[in-house]
Amino acid sequence: MPLGEFNYVHDVIDHIAEPAAKPLATAPWDSVPWVVERGWIHNGERMDEQTLRYVVIEKNFAVITAQDALRHIEKARALLSPEAYDELHSYFERTLLTARIWRATTSAHLGFRTWTRGSTYRTPYVQATIQNGLAEIREVAPLVRQYPGQVPTSHWDRHKDADIAEKYARTMSEGGWSGEGSSQ
Repeated sequence: MPLGEFNYVHDVIDHIAEPAAKPLATAPWDSVPWVVERGWIHNGERMDEQTLRYVVIEKNFAVITAQDALRHIEKARALLSPEAYDELHSYFERTLLTARIWRATTSAHLGFRTWTRGSTYRTPYVQATIQNGLAEIREVAPLVRQYPGQVPTSHWDRHKDADIAEKYARTMSEGGWSGEGSSQ
Protein backbone atom coordinates (compact mmCIF):
# COMPACT_ATOMS: atom_id res chain seq x y z
CA MET A 1 0.00 0.00 0.00
CA PRO A 2 1.42 3.40 -0.92
CA LEU A 3 2.29 5.74 1.94
CA GLY A 4 -0.73 7.77 2.99
CA GLU A 5 -3.30 5.71 1.09
CA PHE A 6 -5.19 3.44 3.44
CA ASN A 7 -8.56 1.76 3.11
CA TYR A 8 -10.16 1.74 6.54
CA VAL A 9 -11.26 -1.88 6.25
CA HIS A 10 -8.68 -3.87 4.31
CA ASP A 11 -5.61 -1.85 5.24
CA VAL A 12 -6.43 -0.83 8.80
CA ILE A 13 -9.02 -3.12 10.39
CA ASP A 14 -7.85 -6.30 8.64
CA HIS A 15 -4.28 -5.82 9.83
CA ILE A 16 -4.61 -4.04 13.17
CA ALA A 17 -7.76 -5.63 14.60
CA GLU A 18 -7.07 -8.64 16.76
CA PRO A 19 -8.25 -11.95 15.33
CA ALA A 20 -10.90 -12.30 18.02
CA ALA A 21 -12.51 -9.07 16.80
CA LYS A 22 -13.07 -10.14 13.22
CA PRO A 23 -14.63 -13.58 12.76
CA LEU A 24 -16.30 -13.42 9.37
CA ALA A 25 -19.38 -15.36 10.40
CA THR A 26 -20.47 -12.82 13.01
CA ALA A 27 -21.40 -9.18 13.40
CA PRO A 28 -20.40 -6.57 12.47
CA TRP A 29 -19.84 -8.14 9.06
CA ASP A 30 -23.48 -9.27 8.78
CA SER A 31 -24.46 -5.63 8.28
CA VAL A 32 -21.81 -5.00 5.60
CA PRO A 33 -21.62 -8.24 3.61
CA TRP A 34 -19.85 -6.52 0.72
CA VAL A 35 -16.75 -6.16 2.94
CA VAL A 36 -16.52 -9.95 3.17
CA GLU A 37 -17.58 -10.49 -0.47
CA ARG A 38 -14.78 -8.21 -1.70
CA GLY A 39 -12.22 -10.04 0.44
CA TRP A 40 -11.39 -6.96 2.48
CA ILE A 41 -11.41 -8.74 5.83
CA HIS A 42 -9.95 -12.10 6.77
CA ASN A 43 -10.07 -14.40 9.76
CA GLY A 44 -6.88 -14.75 11.75
CA GLU A 45 -3.85 -12.59 12.43
CA ARG A 46 -2.87 -10.18 9.65
CA MET A 47 -0.45 -7.89 11.49
CA ASP A 48 2.76 -7.54 9.50
CA GLU A 49 5.95 -5.50 9.41
CA GLN A 50 4.70 -3.01 6.84
CA THR A 51 1.64 -2.15 8.91
CA LEU A 52 3.78 -2.05 12.05
CA ARG A 53 6.10 0.45 10.38
CA TYR A 54 3.17 2.72 9.45
CA VAL A 55 1.77 2.61 12.99
CA VAL A 56 5.19 3.35 14.51
CA ILE A 57 5.59 6.32 12.12
CA GLU A 58 2.22 7.65 13.31
CA LYS A 59 3.11 7.15 16.99
CA ASN A 60 6.52 8.78 16.51
CA PHE A 61 4.80 11.75 14.88
CA ALA A 62 2.49 12.06 17.89
CA VAL A 63 5.47 12.08 20.27
CA ILE A 64 7.38 14.63 18.14
CA THR A 65 4.30 16.86 17.96
CA ALA A 66 3.79 16.69 21.72
CA GLN A 67 7.48 17.49 22.32
CA ASP A 68 7.24 20.46 19.98
CA ALA A 69 4.10 21.76 21.70
CA LEU A 70 5.80 21.51 25.10
CA ARG A 71 8.83 23.41 23.77
CA HIS A 72 6.54 26.20 22.54
CA ILE A 73 4.95 26.48 25.99
CA GLU A 74 8.41 26.64 27.57
CA LYS A 75 9.49 29.36 25.11
CA ALA A 76 6.35 31.37 25.92
CA ARG A 77 6.89 31.25 29.68
CA ALA A 78 7.82 34.93 29.96
CA LEU A 79 4.59 35.91 28.22
CA LEU A 80 2.33 33.90 30.53
CA SER A 81 1.21 34.34 34.09
CA PRO A 82 2.77 31.76 36.42
CA GLU A 83 -0.62 30.07 36.83
CA ALA A 84 -1.25 29.89 33.07
CA TYR A 85 2.26 28.60 32.44
CA ASP A 86 1.95 25.90 35.12
CA GLU A 87 -1.43 24.78 33.80
CA LEU A 88 -0.33 24.71 30.15
CA HIS A 89 3.01 23.09 30.90
CA SER A 90 1.38 20.37 32.98
CA TYR A 91 -1.24 19.75 30.29
CA PHE A 92 1.32 19.39 27.50
CA GLU A 93 3.73 17.41 29.68
CA ARG A 94 0.94 14.91 30.37
CA THR A 95 0.12 14.89 26.65
CA LEU A 96 3.74 13.97 25.90
CA LEU A 97 3.71 11.20 28.51
CA THR A 98 0.47 9.87 27.04
CA ALA A 99 1.90 9.91 23.50
CA ARG A 100 5.00 8.08 24.72
CA ILE A 101 3.11 5.40 26.67
CA TRP A 102 0.82 4.80 23.70
CA ARG A 103 3.82 4.58 21.34
CA ALA A 104 5.54 2.14 23.68
CA THR A 105 2.50 -0.05 24.23
CA THR A 106 1.45 -0.05 20.58
CA SER A 107 4.97 -0.80 19.34
CA ALA A 108 5.46 -3.67 21.77
CA HIS A 109 1.95 -5.09 21.32
CA LEU A 110 1.71 -4.90 17.52
CA GLY A 111 5.34 -5.94 17.18
CA PHE A 112 4.73 -8.98 19.34
CA ARG A 113 1.61 -9.91 17.40
CA THR A 114 3.71 -9.76 14.23
CA TRP A 115 6.45 -11.84 15.89
CA THR A 116 3.99 -14.56 16.93
CA ARG A 117 3.12 -15.21 13.28
CA GLY A 118 6.33 -17.19 12.87
CA SER A 119 9.90 -17.05 11.63
CA THR A 120 9.10 -15.21 8.38
CA TYR A 121 7.79 -12.29 10.44
CA ARG A 122 10.64 -12.22 12.98
CA THR A 123 12.69 -9.56 11.25
CA PRO A 124 15.32 -7.36 12.91
CA TYR A 125 12.91 -4.41 12.63
CA VAL A 126 10.11 -6.29 14.37
CA GLN A 127 12.47 -7.47 17.12
CA ALA A 128 13.89 -3.96 17.65
CA THR A 129 10.39 -2.46 17.73
CA ILE A 130 9.30 -4.89 20.44
CA GLN A 131 12.45 -4.31 22.49
CA ASN A 132 12.19 -0.52 22.14
CA GLY A 133 8.52 -0.62 23.11
CA LEU A 134 9.19 -2.74 26.19
CA ALA A 135 12.10 -0.49 27.23
CA GLU A 136 9.94 2.62 26.83
CA ILE A 137 7.13 1.02 28.86
CA ARG A 138 9.61 0.40 31.70
CA GLU A 139 10.77 4.02 31.47
CA VAL A 140 7.48 5.86 30.99
CA ALA A 141 4.93 3.83 32.98
CA PRO A 142 6.37 4.98 36.33
CA LEU A 143 6.42 8.59 35.10
CA VAL A 144 2.76 8.37 34.13
CA ARG A 145 1.75 6.66 37.35
CA GLN A 146 3.75 9.03 39.59
CA TYR A 147 2.85 12.26 37.81
CA PRO A 148 2.50 14.87 40.57
CA GLY A 149 -0.65 16.71 41.42
CA GLN A 150 -4.27 16.18 40.56
CA VAL A 151 -4.41 14.68 37.09
CA PRO A 152 -7.77 15.26 35.45
CA THR A 153 -9.31 12.37 33.57
CA SER A 154 -11.47 12.43 30.51
CA HIS A 155 -12.44 9.35 28.60
CA TRP A 156 -8.82 8.16 29.03
CA ASP A 157 -7.40 7.67 32.49
CA ARG A 158 -3.70 8.32 31.95
CA HIS A 159 -2.72 6.54 35.16
CA LYS A 160 -4.45 3.39 33.93
CA ASP A 161 -2.42 3.65 30.71
CA ALA A 162 0.64 2.75 32.79
CA ASP A 163 -1.12 -0.34 34.17
CA ILE A 164 -2.22 -1.45 30.70
CA ALA A 165 1.27 -0.93 29.27
CA GLU A 166 2.86 -2.96 32.04
CA LYS A 167 0.25 -5.70 31.64
CA TYR A 168 1.18 -6.04 27.96
CA ALA A 169 4.87 -6.05 28.85
CA ARG A 170 4.36 -8.80 31.47
CA THR A 171 2.26 -10.87 29.08
CA MET A 172 4.95 -10.69 26.40
CA SER A 173 7.89 -11.17 28.75
CA GLU A 174 6.50 -13.91 30.96
CA GLY A 175 5.28 -16.38 28.40
CA GLY A 176 3.61 -14.57 25.58
CA TRP A 177 0.14 -15.41 24.46
CA SER A 178 -1.48 -17.84 22.12
CA GLY A 179 -0.75 -15.90 18.95
CA GLU A 180 -4.41 -15.07 18.65
CA GLY A 181 -3.68 -11.54 19.75
CA SER A 182 -5.87 -11.67 22.83
CA SER A 183 -5.52 -8.62 25.01
CA GLN A 184 -7.96 -9.73 27.67
